[in-house]
Parts: sequence; structure tokens; C-alpha cells
Amino acid sequence: MATRVAAIAPPVLQHASRQAPPCAMVVFGASGDLTHRKLVPALYRVMETGSLTDRFAAVGVARRPYTNQAFSDEMRESVRSTSDSRPFDPDTWERFAAGLYYVPGEFHDAATYERLKAQLEKLDREHGLEGNRLYYLATPSSEFATILERLKAAGMISTPGGSEFLLNPRRSSALGAPPSIIQATTLPSGPLTSM
Repeated sequence: MATRVAAIAPPVLQHASRQAPPCAMVVFGASGDLTHRKLVPALYRVMETGSLTDRFAAVGVARRPYTNQAFSDEMRESVRSTSDSRPFDPDTWERFAAGLYYVPGEFHDAATYERLKAQLEKLDREHGLEGNRLYYLATPSSEFATILERLKAAGMISTPGGSEFLLNPRRSSALGAPPSIIQATTLPSGPLTSM
């Protein structure tokens, strides 16, 4: 009995009818497996559909001492190696990588957040992001309270005129809230660890 092999054409991506608003997505834990295998490849594919524009930036934050270029190179290899039937498009990658940045540092260190804040302010000016932020916590839940307290102390949550959201891929008892998406402007004042 002969084995038949059928060639399947890669799916054609539908181009977006809507584009995402200007935004900086900050990924805490950016050097980890979740960012490499899932998050950055998914963002690249969203860029490919046209939903993300040059008014989007992704900023990785983690302990590894990467430069912007080293982080971008590693993320490119992650996108190229994902098991997806669609081919890698160098032009799409260049558009995506133009908004890819990295801030090294410890989550408990206030200096990390000072560097992050300066980077985000620069990106607001260069990419027209209008102060909009999306914080993605690709970290163990034990880090959530520390990160949120440091963001709050640095004045990076509840920025006037902007919108921030915190995304956590796991539900966190440290935040005291079961939803996976928490609008940062609804966080109460006071220590976040007491929530």
C-alpha cells in the first residue's frame, strides 16, 4: 500500500479592517519561554495582518543583560523557529523589529523602572504612542506585587491622558483579583500587597 502525502497551502492571512491604537506593550519576564514561544511570534503575526502599525512598540524587561539588538536577534530566531506553516517575511520582521526594545534589570530595583520610564517617554515622542501602555506580566505570580508596586512608585500606573492595562497570563492571588485583565486605573491607592 502506497503512502500519500498531500501538500497543504499555508493559510492566507486576512488583512485587518481595523488597526490597534497607539500603544507601548511592556513585557516583564521578556527573556523567558512564554515570550519566546508564544508572545513575540503572535505579535509578529498580528503585525503581518496590518493590525499593528509603526505606532506600536514592545519593550522587554528582564534580568538578562541584553542590548536592544541582542534581544531583537533572539526574538527573530524565536519567530523563525515557531511551528507555523506560514513563511517568515523579512519585511514584516523589519517593521516589527523597528518597535522592539529591551530594558535590562531586576524587578525589585527602582533603577530598572527609571530606565523603563525614560525609554517609554522616548518612544512616546518617537512613535506617537500617546502615553498608552499595556503591561504584560510573563513572570511567576510571586513577582506580580513587586512589579506593580514599583510601577506605581515610578508613576507609571494611572498616567494622566493615557490608558494602561495589566495582563497576567495566570490568575494571581497576589493581585486579589481573578480576571486576567485588570485596568490599572482602577487599582486602589495604598500598598498593592494588601489587596
